[in-house]
Amino acid sequence: MTTTTADAQRLRTIAADAAREAQDSFDRSDTDGCFTQQANANLSELAAVQATIAENDGYAEFQALFDLDGNLLPAKLVRGQYGMTWLMLDPASVDGRGDSHGIFVSPSKAESDVVRRRNNARKGVYVGRVKVKAFAMHSTGDHEAFGFAGLDRVHTVVLREDRGFSRDAIVVDNGH
Repeated sequence: MTTTTADAQRLRTIAADAAREAQDSFDRSDTDGCFTQQANANLSELAAVQATIAENDGYAEFQALFDLDGNLLPAKLVRGQYGMTWLMLDPASVDGRGDSHGIFVSPSKAESDVVRRRNNARKGVYVGRVKVKAFAMHSTGDHEAFGFAGLDRVHTVVLREDRGFSRDAIVVDNGH
């Protein structure tokens, strides 16, 4: 998908219009327009995030796993039993769809950056950042949402187009 400055401007206009509609609905109807207000707020947020991605030529930054020498490791973040964890992929995997080794590396959850980095290094990894092609969409997370009941659970998420790993990722920070 090719993105341009015109795409970003169009999306920023959509975001501003939706935010204005949400406020107008609130001003006109108080709580009776709550569904309109929430839907417009959700649309405004989504369009603003899509505009940011468009302004960055379709790219967004995400966490990535690196070895202690700063080399990108074939791994992707997945939801595990105890939260998000790194799943090591077959080194031949170049598109995030390959077989996994069944090896998981849980990132340190320490609050301190220094301690978190030290704990990860003990596991032989650094957590850094890469830029990859991305898209934004609405999600309800882990909740099943049907009809209006789930409208308040809708939020915007940014996802990688590469399904979690790509050797073509642009390294922003290799954790060093």
